This record gives sequence, structure tokens and C-alpha cells, in this order.
Amino acid sequence: MTNYTTEKADKTSICFHFRVPPGELRARAGTAGAQTGAAARTAMVRRAVDALVSDACRKAVSEYPDIVYFKPAVTMAQNLPGRDLIFSAHIQTRPVCRLCDYRAVRLTQEDRTLVEQAVKDIPESEQDATRLYLLQAALIGRIAGESTIEVPQAMVDERAVNMAEEFKKRLEMGRDSLDTYYQETGTDENQMLADFAADAENQLRSRLTMLAIAHEEGLEASAADYDEQLRCLGERYPLPPEQLRALLEAGEGARLRQDIAVSKAAGFIGELVAKQSA
Repeated sequence: MTNYTTEKADKTSICFHFRVPPGELRARAGTAGAQTGAAARTAMVRRAVDALVSDACRKAVSEYPDIVYFKPAVTMAQNLPGRDLIFSAHIQTRPVCRLCDYRAVRLTQEDRTLVEQAVKDIPESEQDATRLYLLQAALIGRIAGESTIEVPQAMVDERAVNMAEEFKKRLEMGRDSLDTYYQETGTDENQMLADFAADAENQLRSRLTMLAIAHEEGLEASAADYDEQLRCLGERYPLPPEQLRALLEAGEGARLRQDIAVSKAAGFIGELVAKQSA
């Protein structure tokens, strides 16, 4: 059994420290005993390291339920034939978000004018709620613009693909197709994904900003918040609570916790908007 330790280096990363005996290294890599030479050893070490780091990440998901969008950075401490292979794998689990003084950021008159233009043509009964939503979005956009928000490309790509799939479904519901859309707009799949990627990056920048604010303000999902969301989901889906919890424990559970934090942060931003509008 490989010996390794898991260290939560900080709130945004995990570090695994591995020590692999020579015999286990060959077994882990699935390498026949007859293989020799520097090239064969390099390939063996690469396969073993990839397998071990992947296994460690999967096991760590339940303890550190972040959605990982970063590749591990492997550092070798000892890699000599006949001796233990010793290495570390540092994995960033959360994007870097350096917030500005967000409480001091204010909406501009231009923001308010654009919002009023947007709400004037909708039913009067919906104007107040829509106005608040748009002002919140404008303030979040200004906070994000004055902050340093790292948006991982893998996260952008994932969101863009999901947006494209949703767009395809809407076209099909209207008895249309992507090929027809490409012909009518003079675009192709690559251009469509690039357009969605630009929108996805803006959406994710706002979401990551709100998650960072939730963290700063102590508004992240509590165990009680999570349990309440599971109870609500249990009313919609015919699954026992423990089975539902098990299904959500990995990536979807992390997203659910993030959604709770984003909702709380939206309420906080709403309070800032209300103070500025008073």
C-alpha cells in the first residue's frame, strides 16, 4: 500500500505527499519486469504518478468537496532506481479571488439609467423586482471589475458547452437545427462556442465574485442550509434522503453548497443596493 499524506495547504489548495516503494512502483504502473532502461523507467514513473494522483484526488473529494478545475503540479523529491519514489502533488481547488473594497463600490448614474430603460417596457407589477435584480447585477459587475478574479479556462469551457447544449435543445423544441442556425448566421460550431465562452466567462466572474463575498461575510452554506436543500430536493424527487445525499456528495453537492452561498451573497448585495438607493 502506497504511503501518502493529504495536507490542506490553505483554503484554496490541497497537497498530497507520496512515498512509493520500488516494487509497488512497477506494480502500480502495470509494467512488466523485463522492461529496463531510462526511457522505460520514465514512462513507468509517469504512469504511476498519474494513477496515484488521480486516486488520491477521488478519495479526497468527500473530505474537501470542491470542484477542481486545475491540473496538479507534481514536484519530485527522489526518483532514483532501486529507491523509494518520493513526490508531492499540489492541486489548486479554488480560483484566486482578491476582492476590492466592495462595500465602498457604488452604482453610477449610467447604471441606473440603463436599468430604468430596461424595466420601462415590462408590466408594472414586475418592475420593482426586475429593477432590484438588474441593479444587483450592475453592482456585482462593478465589484468584479475592480477585483482580481481568476476564471479557470476549464470552468469557462464547461459552462460554454453546457450553454451550447441548452441552445441546441431550444432549437430542437422549435423544430430547428444547429445546421440551419449556422447557415442563417454564417457561423459554425467553433464560433458559437467562442461566443458562448465570452458570455460564460462574464457569468462565472460574477459568480466567483459572489462566492468570494459570501466567504468574506461568513455567508457560506452551513450544514443546516445544506440539509434544508436536501429536504426540498427530496420533496421533488422520489429518493430516500441518504441516497440523495450520497448522489450529491461529490461535484453536485459542491455546486449545491455554492448555490446556497451565492443566494446569500445576492441578499447581501441587495442590502447594499437598498442603502445606496435610500
